[in-house]
Amino acid sequence: AGEVDLIFEKGKVIVFVEVKTRMESNFARDYLFSTVTLKKQKKLRLLVDIYFSFHRNELKNYKEKIDLVGVIIPKNSENSIY
Repeated sequence: AGEVDLIFEKGKVIVFVEVKTRMESNFARDYLFSTVTLKKQKKLRLLVDIYFSFHRNELKNYKEKIDLVGVIIPKNSENSIY
């Protein structure tokens, strides 16, 4: 069905994180979050539902949250991302 980039537990909340990374440009900040289309949002929702269905006994008192994190890599960055 797909993948979730990161999953965290904070208290009684399971946080599902979608990470979007782009190289720095004049339009990177405006474009970054627009890449999460309605189709992608629905897929994330489905993945959260699947995750909770597989872990329903352990997570019956938990809530879920979906977050979006944007990373912009500066031009001429000497660091590599692996």
